[in-house]
This record gives sequence, C-alpha cells and structure tokens, in this order.
Amino acid sequence: MKQWWKDSSINIVDIDGKEYALSGWNDDAWYDCWECVGDDFTEASDENYTIKPIYNAKHEIIDYEIV
Repeated sequence: MKQWWKDSSINIVDIDGKEYALSGWNDDAWYDCWECVGDDFTEASDENYTIKPIYNAKHEIIDYEIV
C-alpha cells in the first residue's frame, strides 16, 4: 500500500471538521481527493471528491468547498 500521507506533494486540508487529501489539480480544482479516515487519518475513504479553492480579492486561498 502506498503511504500517501508521507507524500509531500499531497496537501491535507480541514473542511467542516474532516480531513481531506488534495490530489489531481487541473487549474480549477483538485479532482481526485479523498477523506482521510482511520487511525491517525492514514486510510483513504472509498469515495472520491472534487475540492475547489475559494479565493479572496488578492487571489489567496481562504477556504475550500466540495463540489
């Protein structure tokens, strides 16, 4: 099993109290994301998500949304 949680190219973000791994950036959103579950959040959920960043006026990421 690949230890994705040790991959520095995969960022982990909190959305509504749950941890998600961001993967598959396509210049608009991360299209191959998963919820981090299990002991120490080292297991990937069966369901995949698309997560889009929310930007402020200075084009800084201020939040994320699951679309």
